[in-house]
Amino acid sequence: MLDIAWSELLVIGVIALIVLGPKDLPKALKLFTYWTRKARGMVRDFQGHVDEMVRQAELDEVKRELEKATNPDLVARTIDPSGTVENALKIETPPAPAALPPAAAPATETSAPPATPQGETPART
Repeated sequence: MLDIAWSELLVIGVIALIVLGPKDLPKALKLFTYWTRKARGMVRDFQGHVDEMVRQAELDEVKRELEKATNPDLVARTIDPSGTVENALKIETPPAPAALPPAAAPATETSAPPATPQGETPART
């Protein structure tokens, strides 16, 4: 984590022993470990909260996408600069075909085609 070698740690220990003395060194080490544990706990707690916020944001996004996919009434909406809400996806129905004039209407046959015996194919003309 801090990339300190054992030799460097030994030098720090010897200097601490000379400066603090053998009597106060154990108290200083206990105090150092106490604050180190407290700092690690705070970092772990902070990281847990950040992870929870990220997870919650992802879940909210997935929930919105799922609601869009499953709810047919929900249409994506946009707000234009005037402040009115309009459907972003407008579904337009195609115009009805114009009625054909009576002369161009196809003739309909009212008689049924002649029945053919089973197994025979009708003759083509």
